[in-house]
Amino acid sequence: MYKAPKSIQAPKTQPLKYWPERPLQLNGGLNLAEKEWKIPDNQSPKILNMWWYNGELSKRLGQEAVEDSITVETPCYATYKKLYKGFIVKHCGTKLYKQDPSTETTTELLSGLTAVKGSFFSFDGKLYYKQAGKYIQYDGTTASIVVPYIPTVIINRTPSGGGDTLEEYNRIGTGFINKFNGTTSDPNYQLTDTDLDATEVLCTVDGVTKTEGTHFNVNRTTGVVTFNTVQTQGQNNVVITAFKTVQDDIDSILECKYTIAFGGQNDNRLFVGGNGSGYFYWTGISANGVDATYFAYNNYNVIGNPDEDITAFVKSFNILTIHKETGEIYGETYNFDGVKGIFNTFPIASVGGCDCPDTMQIVNNHPTWLNSKKGVSILTGTTVGDQRNVFHISRNIDPRLLKEVNLTLATSTDYKGYYWLCVNDKVYLWNYQISPYVDTGDPDKSAERLSWWYWNGINAGNFINDGSLYYANRTTGDIVKFKTSFNDFGEAISPIYRIPLRDFGSTVYEFDVLTMWVDIRVDTRTKINIAYVMADETDLETESATVEAGSFSIPGFSIPTFTLDVIGSRQTFTFEPQEKKIDLFGVEFSNNEVNRDMNISNVVIAYKLGKRKR
Repeated sequence: MYKAPKSIQAPKTQPLKYWPERPLQLNGGLNLAEKEWKIPDNQSPKILNMWWYNGELSKRLGQEAVEDSITVETPCYATYKKLYKGFIVKHCGTKLYKQDPSTETTTELLSGLTAVKGSFFSFDGKLYYKQAGKYIQYDGTTASIVVPYIPTVIINRTPSGGGDTLEEYNRIGTGFINKFNGTTSDPNYQLTDTDLDATEVLCTVDGVTKTEGTHFNVNRTTGVVTFNTVQTQGQNNVVITAFKTVQDDIDSILECKYTIAFGGQNDNRLFVGGNGSGYFYWTGISANGVDATYFAYNNYNVIGNPDEDITAFVKSFNILTIHKETGEIYGETYNFDGVKGIFNTFPIASVGGCDCPDTMQIVNNHPTWLNSKKGVSILTGTTVGDQRNVFHISRNIDPRLLKEVNLTLATSTDYKGYYWLCVNDKVYLWNYQISPYVDTGDPDKSAERLSWWYWNGINAGNFINDGSLYYANRTTGDIVKFKTSFNDFGEAISPIYRIPLRDFGSTVYEFDVLTMWVDIRVDTRTKINIAYVMADETDLETESATVEAGSFSIPGFSIPTFTLDVIGSRQTFTFEPQEKKIDLFGVEFSNNEVNRDMNISNVVIAYKLGKRKR
């Protein structure tokens, strides 16, 4: 019997597939902690000078120098962290300067400083600078050495002694006041202190000035003031001001590197620490009120081992946290008992020490800092009273970060929703707005989702953050300003962003990559070099795409990139990789062009499955 031949059917063609299945958010940042093909789609194994800003992947901010109008001594040891009354205030060499960043006018404020790093802080409307041996105040007009408050340590004192204590001695001052009840029977008045300084002793009786050597003499060894005649009788009518230097007390304050305002509803005390010990100190309320020049003698405490240094203060909600290099963290609270403020100290944690003091920032109300051995940590609250937990948050960048040298000299700031961590001439940035730290119960997963970025060419010894962002160069001391342009001092910024190697969900089939679509914002001049990355190739296959379209604007205008084209703010560009029979596929974007952005809003790749892998 005759049988009709079977019909011959054409082989089935694999349908075209697309990656990703939903719009790609390129906002996950750098991930160096895992193999490239295992990291999430929105993260990258290779990022340089890019960040997620205003909802897009874009080249970082550019830099320009802020010049000095006069010759400034070098190096620059310290700057105030903000603009003070519109000026950058800085200590360079042995002088204090102010610099107008808009006109680049520089003015010398004070000479005679010590050529070592100190610390700036503002308090009660004034700016202060404290360093070993010097304490300076600046009110926007005049800079001068601080004159310490002179406390009245005793009142109602008889010529032979006794009396009622009133104020404590001032650690940073040498002066003290004794108020005596005058008598007509004894010309000798015994002060509360002996071994007095040679500084002239001051005196008034019933408000009338008396002069040493004319109206009275002083035995500085015994501390006895002898009047030429007996004085009038009265209550606290004989007021004597004497001076005694206790250098260890003065140094205990001036050698403290860290200062913060804390206490009450208006932060009316200054806390200082970091003099090489576990001791910290705070100011008192003087007869003048809130006073940065009065460190009441007994306003101190010690945390942990007294020989281990304090490295940072930072406020977390209503608590002042005090950090030590060894890992100990303590808390300080303030209460008012109706008569005076009371400070209480309690332990918070015994791990997570801060040995990189200039990296401390408040991120979403949580202290955040770098430890040179463990990476970046964050202190978060719990539902139990004042209990706090320390979490490690830099796992995505630790393989590179922890290999850096000089980590203890790292600096930081909080700007544009990023925690900036400058190490040597690199910056690691955590975008905490799109990836705030959340304790999921799995510390590794909690840290994995954080968005970290990596820049180079930024050598920030001190950040100045006040709406605009500046820094003092760590090596030269020159002031640098960040700007919304695509050049560093007129030179190219070189960005890189890599779409990680993907198998597109197929581990058993080879695939062909046919087409790629890239969305680019074209209201800025953009040029992108594209390299295709395959796991089985050592050389990258590249092609270049130059976008010469955009809208004219004065800021950032550049003749080499000028065009009269005006098109929409986003455009899709098509590329044809035509890569066959591959296991993994990635894409690397880069450029090295002055005044050209490199922004990417979205990437879609069309591919087709091939033969089953053997």
